[in-house]
This record gives sequence, C-alpha cells and structure tokens, in this order.
Amino acid sequence: MRSIVRHGPLLFLVQIGLIGTAAAQEPFSRVGAELGATFNMNRNGFHDYWKSGRGGGVTLTTPFYWGTLEMGATVHRYHAKADVTEFGVVWAYTGVRKGWQLAEAVSVQPGIRLGMYRMSFDDAETSFYGVATESDLTLSSGAVVRYELKEYLLAFVRVDFVRVHTRPLLHYWYLSGGIAFDLEAGRAWRAFWE
Repeated sequence: MRSIVRHGPLLFLVQIGLIGTAAAQEPFSRVGAELGATFNMNRNGFHDYWKSGRGGGVTLTTPFYWGTLEMGATVHRYHAKADVTEFGVVWAYTGVRKGWQLAEAVSVQPGIRLGMYRMSFDDAETSFYGVATESDLTLSSGAVVRYELKEYLLAFVRVDFVRVHTRPLLHYWYLSGGIAFDLEAGRAWRAFWE
C-alpha cells in the first residue's frame, strides 16, 4: 500500500498511456470552466496538528488532440489543533487528462497535474523555519466523472491524490464537486492558443 501511495502519480500516468488512444479532436475548439467545492478527505500525521477546512476552486479546460488541457487553482484553509499556526493554501496547477464516454451523458477523465502549493502562515513566529510563506512543487493524479445536465452545463465529482514535495513529504486526497460549463470556443480563444 505504501508503494501505491509513494508512486501513485507515476502509476496513474502509465495507466493513462496504456488504456488506449482516444479519438483525436480539434485543439482549442471548446472552452470549459469547472467551479466547485473541495475538501481534504485523508488523515495522516499532518492532521494531528491541523484540521482541514473547506475550500473551493476553478479549472479552465480546452481540448488538445488526444486529451484535454487544464489549468486552475484551489484554495484551502487549515485550522490549528495543537500549538501551531494556522495557514491558508493556494494550489495552482496545469495538467492534462484523457476522457472516455461511459454512457450517453456520463464521462470519466483521468489525468495528471503539475503545480505549486503555496502555504501562507498566519504567524511567522510560530511557523516552521520562521517564514510567513512557503511554496512547494506538487505532482498529482486524479479522475473526474462528469454528468451532462444540458448541452453546455455539467455536474462533476473529482478525486485527486496530491504529493507536496516539502519536508516532510505531504500526501493529500482531495474530493471536489460542482458544476462545469463547456462552450464552443470563439475565434479569440483559438487565436490566443494558436
């Protein structure tokens, strides 16, 4: 089990590559936005000191040949359970995911994300190393299930496994859910990317 947790993002990337190739699509032909709530659902040694608060985020998406490009950010708050300072997090990322249609209105899209995890501590005097902020590299893997409500409106649920490359190494499981918009892209959007 520890091996899966330690190498989760790499294993997920291999899985995506081995599943097969999705039908090619026109790059940047659509633009999407996912808006939702998110929370940290796992417990480890980190959670002896901090309790995870609710968070939220936004992700922009666009088709790119065999998959979907995405970029976005989520914000979270961690409340102190012991004699430590509270802090807020901004997790900014970019990634790629690949989708398959499970039913007429349901699709699943596994993918990977590379990002930056910025922690802003409330009190630099009691934070680790006496700093007010800390930024660390993240590598994550996850999957989103999307349900089409209307032609352009969808509901989604997403699970992410995130490795934050700090000392000590942190592992989080995040659960997110919300609504998504998926629209035909205009000329300006295509021109920007092309």
